[in-house]
Amino acid sequence: MKVTAATVQARFSNDVGKAQFPAFCNSIIALEAPRTSTFPNLTSKPGPDGGIDGQWNLENLSIEQNCAVAHRGWNVYQFKSLDVSSLGSEKAFRELCNRAKGAIADLVQRLEVPVRPALYILFTNLQLGIDRPSRTKGNRHLNEQTAKLRTALLHDAPIGIEIEIFDAGKIEGMIARHRGLRLIWFAERAGLTWDEAHRWEVNQWQIDAPFKGREADLKQLDAWLSDDAVRVIALTGPNSIGKTRLALESTKQIAPVTFFVDDTTALLKDDVATLATSERPVVLVVEDPSHDHAERLARQALGSDHPVKLLMTIPSQKEIPSTIFGDAVRVQTRHISP
Repeated sequence: MKVTAATVQARFSNDVGKAQFPAFCNSIIALEAPRTSTFPNLTSKPGPDGGIDGQWNLENLSIEQNCAVAHRGWNVYQFKSLDVSSLGSEKAFRELCNRAKGAIADLVQRLEVPVRPALYILFTNLQLGIDRPSRTKGNRHLNEQTAKLRTALLHDAPIGIEIEIFDAGKIEGMIARHRGLRLIWFAERAGLTWDEAHRWEVNQWQIDAPFKGREADLKQLDAWLSDDAVRVIALTGPNSIGKTRLALESTKQIAPVTFFVDDTTALLKDDVATLATSERPVVLVVEDPSHDHAERLARQALGSDHPVKLLMTIPSQKEIPSTIFGDAVRVQTRHISP
C-alpha cells in the first residue's frame, strides 16, 4: 500500500485519528532522531487550544547530532490535526492558523521559569505544499500557506526561536523511510501500536492489575532489549500464562518504536529487515506464530544489516532451546512458568 500526503490527511481527520495523531508523531520523532537513552514525552493534559503538547530535553546532545526533529536543548512539539473532510481544505487551514496564532508565546508564558525552546515543531495532518513561499516567472506566489502558518506561530514569540512545520507532505516522506509506520498505521489489520495492544490486553481480561511477580523476567528482557547483539527474543510458556503482558511491560519505555504485528504473512513478504532503521532498533512483537513462520521471521531478523529486534511469544509447555531458531548467540529464549 502506497501512503500519500492525501492518505495521511484523511487518516488523521476523524475523531479517532485526531486522538491517535500525537502518538503517531511521537513514533516519527523517535525514529528520525539520533539514538539517545530517552524518548520524547507527551503531556497528559491538552494545551489551551485542546491540542496535545510534547517535549524532549536533550541537553547532552552534541551540536553535530542536531537533526530535523531534535536539537540540543529543549525541544517542544505540538500536534494539531483537523477534520478536512467536514471543514474543507480552506476552512481547515484557517482554523489551523487561528489555533496556531501565538502558540509559542503562550507556551513560554505558561512556564513558571521562562525558557526559550531550542526547537519548536508543529505537526499537522493538513497538506500545506512546499515549505517556503515561491513564485512563478510572472512573480505570482505559488504557495503561501506554510509562510502564513509560520507567521501565526511566531506571533508575539521571543526572537530567535527556530521552528519547523511538518505537514502531510513531509510526513509522507518519513513514512517512506520507516516502513514500520506504514505497516502498523496504514495497512488494514496488519498490526497494532503499543498503546492499542495494551488497551486490547486490558479489555480482553477486563482487568488492569499491577504488574507483580515477574521482576526477574522483566530484568532479563530489559537487558536483552538494550543489547544490540540480541536480535531475536522468544518468550515460551503455556497459554494465558502472561507472555503478552510481559512483552508489553518490557517494551513500555520504548513504546514509540514497538509494533505488534498480527499479519505475519505480510511481514514475511515485506521482510523483517526492511522495517529496520539505521539509528534506533525497532521492536516487532509477534504473538503465537506458527513454527515455520517463527523460524523464517527469526532468519530475516538475523539477516538485517541494521538493528531490528523480533520479540515472539511461543505457546509451549516446556522450554524451547534458542538454537531451534538458528543462532545461539543473537537469539535468546525465556520460559515463563506459573
